[in-house]
Amino acid sequence: GSIRVYRFFPETIQIDQTRFWEVDRMMDELEARGIRAKATVTCYKYREAKSEIVLWAENRDLSQLALLSDDEYETGLRTLRAHSEEEIRTEYATVDVSATVP
Repeated sequence: GSIRVYRFFPETIQIDQTRFWEVDRMMDELEARGIRAKATVTCYKYREAKSEIVLWAENRDLSQLALLSDDEYETGLRTLRAHSEEEIRTEYATVDVSATVP
């Protein structure tokens, strides 16, 4: 998940927790099926122009935003637009998994 999504659209946290397994659970599920797995989690942190984030959010093409109710989406968009900083700290992580079957 991305901090920019969760920060302004907090309802997306529960959406992601429902849709995606945590890395430990994913590893456990693979191992329970006889698959040896290795996961690498990479975290990215940077500052992003608020104007770019607003344009991105207005498209509402990210699945998390599409799953919000219209009221939740509009509230988050208003909060984002009202944010005082012109650059916003953004964080996200990627998970790369390699697996082998013995």
